[in-house]
Amino acid sequence: RDWKLILNESRPPELYKMADGWIEKENLADKRVFRKVRKALETKIQNVWKW
Repeated sequence: RDWKLILNESRPPELYKMADGWIEKENLADKRVFRKVRKALETKIQNVWKW
């Protein structure tokens, strides 16, 4: 488990690189360098849950 993406209707997205698999350290959702990771995870989620 390397990444954790949290999507919420009332709050901005949260993206974490999971340290040791369980620890959320810094929200990386707005960092440009992680845009591709976030987009890939969002696409994967949207393929499972059609909003």
